Amino acid sequence: MYNYDYNYDYNVDSLFNNIEKSSESLGAFAGLWTLLIGMIWLVIIIGLLITIWRIVYRWVLFTKAGKNGWEAIIPVYSSWTLYEVSGFPGWFCFIGFASFIPFVKYVVPFVYLAIGIVTSMSICKKFNKSGAFWVLVWLLPDIGLPILAFGKDKYDKTKGEQKNIQPIK
Repeated sequence: MYNYDYNYDYNVDSLFNNIEKSSESLGAFAGLWTLLIGMIWLVIIIGLLITIWRIVYRWVLFTKAGKNGWEAIIPVYSSWTLYEVSGFPGWFCFIGFASFIPFVKYVVPFVYLAIGIVTSMSICKKFNKSGAFWVLVWLLPDIGLPILAFGKDKYDKTKGEQKNIQPIK
């Protein structure tokens, strides 16, 4: 005859033994998972702080240049407005989409490099900064642009004017 109670006890004991073994093996990785989750949260918090910093200094920069401050909140429109403040057409922010075109994608980084240098030079001229300050604005914009925004220099729309660039028709 088959003993049901013994079989039940054996299955319950083996189930609890497997749970204990799996929790012991998980305990070795619990610290790693905690560290990984903590690092993910740290990256998220730093990203949010950088985003808030960019919104703040661009808000001040745009109002100093005669634009609306709220334009700093909208991501793509903020780049559009920054190009307009530097004297270039805002559609320059869409040049990166050309990188999806097969052979053009090899040229786009060089175009962005040239546009970045020229726009940083132009925005520095408009804020009456001379010399090699444009290198700081070009290489470290999160440091250079706040100096322009919170500095005492006034925005002069007539300096660094880009008159020959027309939008694509």
